[in-house]
Amino acid sequence: MAIKEVLQSWLESIKSLWTSNYASPVEEKRREFDDIRKVNAALLPLLLLGFGAVIAVGWRASAVGPMLLWAMACLAVGATVGFLFGIPRSGASMAGRNGANAPVKQDIRKGAFQPEVETGRPNTNLEEVSDWLTKILVGLSLVHLKEIEERVSLISFKAAASLSSTPSNFDISAATALVIGFPVVGFLGGYLYTRLFLQGAFIRSNNEMFKWHEVVAAELSHVSPVSLSGSDQPSVPTLTDRQAAERILQVAPTDRPNELLAPLQSLASDYEKARHEMPPGDSRTRKMAEIASSMKKLALATAPFLPQLTQSPSPGERLAAVIILQMKFDPVYIEWLANRLFEEPAFAGYQAASALLTRMAVVGDPERQRIKSAVAAAMKKRSDLGLESKEGWNSLVAQIMEA
Repeated sequence: MAIKEVLQSWLESIKSLWTSNYASPVEEKRREFDDIRKVNAALLPLLLLGFGAVIAVGWRASAVGPMLLWAMACLAVGATVGFLFGIPRSGASMAGRNGANAPVKQDIRKGAFQPEVETGRPNTNLEEVSDWLTKILVGLSLVHLKEIEERVSLISFKAAASLSSTPSNFDISAATALVIGFPVVGFLGGYLYTRLFLQGAFIRSNNEMFKWHEVVAAELSHVSPVSLSGSDQPSVPTLTDRQAAERILQVAPTDRPNELLAPLQSLASDYEKARHEMPPGDSRTRKMAEIASSMKKLALATAPFLPQLTQSPSPGERLAAVIILQMKFDPVYIEWLANRLFEEPAFAGYQAASALLTRMAVVGDPERQRIKSAVAAAMKKRSDLGLESKEGWNSLVAQIMEA
């Protein structure tokens, strides 16, 4: 009676895995694991039965260890081949979620930036290797089809030798079942798990990347009006800037640094282009201020790249580092910020002075004195180099020294 109850309980468990129904919206995400649960329910009995038979046969010949090693080796071979066959191929590209054709490249600050989204995953070396090995395996199998039986018999005889130095027909038969059965189960498991898990993981990764581009494009499409009056006032991040930066940070793909830096590098390039191609004046200053405002929205997401940006040969990327420090100050870069007063053009120097002056209002005396000393040293260096005084940020420097 007890055995009957155990079997009924086991059958009910298997049935529940196949017929599970999650009606609650809160549990909707669990549906994506339902297929994996069904595969588990199908393969687990086969594996239990197979390993049980292997242990029984091995126990009979006092060779449980060698037989388990053979079973695991055959299972691993089958799973590896299944993995190679199951690696998802790249799907067709779609622009956005409406399936329209994606533009090749557009200005991200105009709101028209719409990155490509794929149904699978972009080509990778692993995918190419998988495709190459799959073709080789299929080709060799077809060419040497007649020799497969001999190879299987040879491997089975070697496996049977684990049971006895002179294997009997029973030993060879059991070994043949092991050599054929476990690779098949391993292949099914490797293939199905690869398709069910990796395919979903790749799609989720691409969806996250699409969401990142979508949020960045939406945030950067809103450029706040820039006023050039009151240049003696520091450039301070607004609440809107910080909220936008937080929204972008929440969807930032931290595992793809190149994708994180791409929008910021695009803005840095725009800054350098405006500075070199536009004549000096209010129009150029307003343009550069708009670019700096857009950089603030990316500041929190790209803050981990400060060491790279501060050492960059690009003036635009160094400006981006200054803007990041306005949004997320780091005392490590006090001297570096102060050096912008004589190493960078007036606009970048003004942004650096703004970051330092804003910091003065919220720190204690030791850091305040350190900022003053760094600014004083930078101004002395500027004087030694014979550089002209800049009216805009000169007032900010004076406020720093008087604070």
